[in-house]
Formats: sequence, structure tokens, C-alpha cells
Amino acid sequence: MQQSEILNIKELAEPKRWLQDKTGEKVRWSDVMEAGRSRQRRQKQVSKTIESIELMPAYDKPLPIQKALYYDLLSLCNSQAIPHHYQPFYRNLSFCDTESGHDEDSD
Repeated sequence: MQQSEILNIKELAEPKRWLQDKTGEKVRWSDVMEAGRSRQRRQKQVSKTIESIELMPAYDKPLPIQKALYYDLLSLCNSQAIPHHYQPFYRNLSFCDTESGHDEDSD
């Protein structure tokens, strides 16, 4: 799984999405539970509304790992416990200095 595949679904959980239909009218729960054509029509409207929402990536950059974990991974790279062809990935991770709370670039 790629980081770009992790999507922000907050737009789907917004309370307004559940309280109003696509025309902005208040959703009556009795209509939602109603059987027959009315219910099918309502389901199609809700599906179209949800399908029209464009989900955006949840993160715009890689999340940093803790500094101690970064150094543990470097140790595994240096001892060749992590195969050489995977090491660039681990060596290039960004990490967070937990004391100051800011990101640092790895070298």
C-alpha cells in the first residue's frame, strides 16, 4: 500500500452529510426507513451524493518516526540484518525529535 492510497474520509463523516439530503433539506429518518420506491429513490440520491465527493490524500508528506526507532533501524542496516537493497528506504526515513516535537531530516 502506498501513502497516496491513504485517504482522508473526514468529508464523509461530516454531520451535515447525514442530516441533509443533496438539496439541503433535512433528512427525515422515517423516509430513510420507508420501504418501496421512495426508499430506492432515496438510496440512489445518497449514492450519487457520496460518489460526487472527491477524497483527498490524508497526508501531504511521509509521517516521521520516533528518533529512537530511526536509530534502531540504522543499527539493523549497519549489521546487515536488513538486506542491502532495502536499506535506502530505511536510511531516508524522516524522524521526529520527541523532546522538541519537530521533524528532522535523516542523512
